[in-house]
Parts: sequence; C-alpha cells; structure tokens
Amino acid sequence: MNKALSFLLLLFLGVTSDPELTAWILNCDGATGYGGAQADVQSVDFDDDSVFISASGIPSYDIGPWNANPNQASDQAKIFKIPRAPQPATGAHTTTPLGAIGSFTNGVAVYNALDAFSWNNLWVWKQDAVLAEAISFDTCLGHPQNAGQYHHHQAPVCLLDQVGDDGAAHSPIVGYAFDGYPIYGPYGYDDGADSHSSITRIESSYRLRSITVRHELPDGTVLSPYYWGPNVSAWYPLGLYIEDYEFVAGLGHLDEYNGRFAVTPEYPNGTYAYFVTQNADGSSAYPYMIGPQYYGEPDTDNFGPSANVQVPPGAEHFDGCDPCQDPVSFCSSTTNSSGSAGAIGATGTPSVSANDLVLTAWAVPSNQPGVFFYAPNQTQVPFGDGYRCAGGGIHRLSITSTTIWGDARFPLDISSPPSAAGQITDGSSWNFQFWFRDPAAQNTGHNLTDGLNVSFCP
Repeated sequence: MNKALSFLLLLFLGVTSDPELTAWILNCDGATGYGGAQADVQSVDFDDDSVFISASGIPSYDIGPWNANPNQASDQAKIFKIPRAPQPATGAHTTTPLGAIGSFTNGVAVYNALDAFSWNNLWVWKQDAVLAEAISFDTCLGHPQNAGQYHHHQAPVCLLDQVGDDGAAHSPIVGYAFDGYPIYGPYGYDDGADSHSSITRIESSYRLRSITVRHELPDGTVLSPYYWGPNVSAWYPLGLYIEDYEFVAGLGHLDEYNGRFAVTPEYPNGTYAYFVTQNADGSSAYPYMIGPQYYGEPDTDNFGPSANVQVPPGAEHFDGCDPCQDPVSFCSSTTNSSGSAGAIGATGTPSVSANDLVLTAWAVPSNQPGVFFYAPNQTQVPFGDGYRCAGGGIHRLSITSTTIWGDARFPLDISSPPSAAGQITDGSSWNFQFWFRDPAAQNTGHNLTDGLNVSFCP
C-alpha cells in the first residue's frame, strides 16, 4: 500500500497523526543556539511503547544571561523517553523529583516548583524556586543548573511567544511529562468537554494560605516546634515555600496535579493534559506546569542526573524534516446532519512538481454544494454550525458538490491558484478545509470539516 493511500485509510478509520511524534520542534537546518549547540530537537524515534526525544536542551531563541548564577547552559545530548499510551496512576501518585520531570517540545527540560533547599534542611518547608531563585532567571524565565542543563520551573515565555500562544485559540502542546501526558500552554476551552466553548486562561486550583506562622501543613498536620518554619515576614514572604499553598477543589479549572481531562485540537476525543498556569497579569501561578505529583505512571528511566536513556534497537525514526511528509489533520469538526463529523484528507503527493494532490472530504451531507479553501494560518473560530480552522487570508477553490455517498473530491491544480497570493510554492505550508451546505442542520444551514495542514515539497 502506498504512503498516501495508507494515510487516507487511517483518516477514514478516524485515526489522525500521533501528537507525541509530531509536536516536537525539530532542527531541520542545523540551526545553533547558545554556546553554538545544535538547537531544539535533533531526532525523534519511536517503538510501540515509547517516543525517544534526542535533544541538546538548548532552544533556538536567545537565552541568558543569568544573574547571580555561576552556571552556564551547555549541550546535554540527552534522550528523553515518553510513554505513548499513558496510564493514570493505579495506586499512590508518584511525587515529581528534582531534575527533569518532562520535556518541552524544543527539548528543554521541565522542572517542578522546587529548588534544592528547605528550611533548616529538614525537607518540610521546601523552597519554591520561582520565588527563591527569581534573580537567576533570564528573560525567558529559565536558567541552567550546575551540570549546565537549562530548564524552566515555570512558564517558558519565549517558547510560548515562538509558537504564537497568545490566547486567540486553544494553546498548542508545549511539552510532554514523563508519564506521557501532554503539557499545553495557558489557554484552553472554558468547558473542557466542549470544543465549542470559549477560549479562556486555564486557572490553577491552588492558592496562598492565609497564615502568618508556619506551624501547620496544608493538609492540617500540626507540627512539633522542631519542624516549624519561619514566621511570614519580609525576609520569608508568603509563597517562599510550596507548603504556603493549598489546593481547593473547584477553585480553578485544574486538579491537584495541575491537569484535567479535556478535548483539545490534537486530541478531539479527549485526553488528560497538564497546563502551564499563569495569573491574569501574566505572572506564573503555582504549581506552574505539573503539580507536586504526576497524574499518571511516569517512566522513571528518565529520573536522576545519571539517567542514560538509549534508543533501543529496532526503533523507527520519525522523519519530521521530510519535505514530502504526509498531511496532518488539525482542529475539530462538529456532527452534521449526516450523523458524523465531516473530515478532510488528500490522496497523491504534496509535491509542487508532481501536481497530483487530490483533496477529499467525507462524512458530509449528500448532494450539497461545497467548496474547498485554504489559508496560511491555523485557527479555530465558530463559523456556521462548526469551526473555521484555516485563516489569515482565505483562498477559495471552485464550487463542487458532494455525492450521494456524502463525499467530495477536488484535484488541486497548483499551477492555477485562485489568486497570486494563493500561489503554492516549494517549502510552503497551507491549511485546507471543506465548507458545505447542510440544510437539515439545526442552526445556520452550513458547516465545515476539520482542517488539513499540507507542507509542499519540490
């Protein structure tokens, strides 16, 4: 079976691309970052159980300097191992350790809220790195530890800027935890079960306790004087220790692990997901990314400074840099009067010279007019009874009609664009969608499929 035909079959079966393979920011042109290290992710390999992310730990944007920090970021040449079929914890939830607890999509390490210090070294009142180490963060809110591993305890603001995560749409995946669940940026659906609901800043359910003395833990445990922390003061402000926070169920959108089960653009059927949490003013909100424990079962091969994950023999290589890679579905569609959610795909190759790409749509109403269109950007805004997924300057192709079987086909003639601005060239990336009439729909009488991103090769 050829590559394009097998991809189309997967689409008809309701299988989209695997986000744990496609979400990573791959270095396809040898770009370097801080210290001349190869930037972002160097390779993605996988087997049935895990994805293996090989990365320097150095992003492609500028980092540093780090005030009051003697350490310098350096190439870590690390391989992180991400489970492909994450499972909720079946017993006690694993406490996130010091060091890397996940990876951002650019290969930079995710750390939890802790630094390595506590009051009187008793590990009862544990310091919050975001406040205790604030002086040492660069403008991207990251810093290196003693072995040179650059990392974030809080929102990776330069990565969020790089991927355009500004609240206009659902945040993209910005990382994966070592239990295999995705980490999203700060924005999601207000109703996690409804992709039609408004985009909102996803809020933590932790808050600072109303205390002036540190004699009792958030769970109500009363401590003997030996384990008391320092009284709240200007020298020891509220928030300096993670035990200054308490979890209040329902206070925000998220649970005690800083995640929730929700539908997302990459997981339209839903997934458990962590979120980067920020306050209304953009400052970081505890627990920042992942709570004190993982929701799922982490792969502990990643833990500790001596972790040495290797790509196993027989693992497959994911070539995300292939200029003729398969189109990727994105966004979500709603159920139309056919009883299904409309979908878009393609046959042929995304090659400008071959010029044989055929756009296809299915699971839409029969014998109705429709039109394929494309645009440079991805979005997800209500339109008709569904969502417009492509935006930023729309180019409409000729009107077509669906068949009695509820599908449509349209050969894309790259040599004859609908306008000069819509010219498809080598290396360009476009987002396609199909709009169709739906007279039996409940509201507006028209709807759309999901979106299809196509990167064109020579």
